[in-house]
Amino acid sequence: MPGSQATLGDCDRTLADRLRTAERYAADLADQVAAGETVMSRIARIVDSSREAASCEARPEPAPAPPKGLNDDRLGAAVRAAQALSDRAARRREGRAA
Repeated sequence: MPGSQATLGDCDRTLADRLRTAERYAADLADQVAAGETVMSRIARIVDSSREAASCEARPEPAPAPPKGLNDDRLGAAVRAAQALSDRAARRREGRAA
């Protein structure tokens, strides 16, 4: 029976290690989802502001500056891409397709 107890102890330690790893992955994933939601809300604000500007026949305001942090380049690129899409859609509505 001592071998069974040792095996049971090994299984318990392995399971505990895997649970800790899963908890770390879950926390990382939650952080990434939160960052993605922030980006999506900024894109939505850009789209909304371009729609408002198009309905008022006013020039769209420039996109907000990208947030400062670890992912400045990627977030800035996403904001610029969203603004470019919004501008292109506004030109199409005005009959000036690019």
